[in-house]
Amino acid sequence: WRIAIVDSADEMNANAANALLKVLEEPPEAAVLLLVSHAPGRLLPTIRSRCRRLALTDLREEEVVNLLRGHLPEAEREQLVLLARLAEGSIGRALTLAEEGGASLYEDLLELLSTLPKIDTAKAHAFADMLARNNREQRFQTAAQLLLWWLGRLIESGAPSCAVVGSEGQISQQLLSWRPLAEWLALWENLGRLFDQAERASLDRKQVMLTALNRLAGQGPAGAV
Repeated sequence: WRIAIVDSADEMNANAANALLKVLEEPPEAAVLLLVSHAPGRLLPTIRSRCRRLALTDLREEEVVNLLRGHLPEAEREQLVLLARLAEGSIGRALTLAEEGGASLYEDLLELLSTLPKIDTAKAHAFADMLARNNREQRFQTAAQLLLWWLGRLIESGAPSCAVVGSEGQISQQLLSWRPLAEWLALWENLGRLFDQAERASLDRKQVMLTALNRLAGQGPAGAV
């Protein structure tokens, strides 16, 4: 048997989707095609009609922790739990975060966020310097994704009932009392555009992160690019 995995199928362009459709219409013998889709509605109806749908649920936190322990036997349980919560039930994301130091990045970000609307300039520059070093492109991307993920949680649920770390709920309440939800939403959209622009144009990573932190502190317009 041959097994092919298409990940993510909903990101295919029209040419790729039509090519895959031809394979699905006349599949080869002894073959299994697994189409991973985060948004099935974006797939061609003709592709969906030729597939059997298997909905996958997130792994439970303790399951991710146990799986991580096999890959990171020397890690403390607190670190494994933090990675599992950041990964939201995905062992693949948890391993990627572990490789890029996602747990410490998230804790550093929360420490910077805890002082808003003031910002610790020395710590902000140290954090941005660390992300700007050579061979740290992926770590910068991880930090940017974690920041946007945190903002998304703040906007979606306010002060989270299940904090990733103990201080998160208090920080969220503090920030929600400082800025209305609409401004946080505008800021989330703004920072998403900023990080996309940084990747496309290869902008200086240190300046991009400092710009993001300054906008979080209200030192830049929330709607500006």
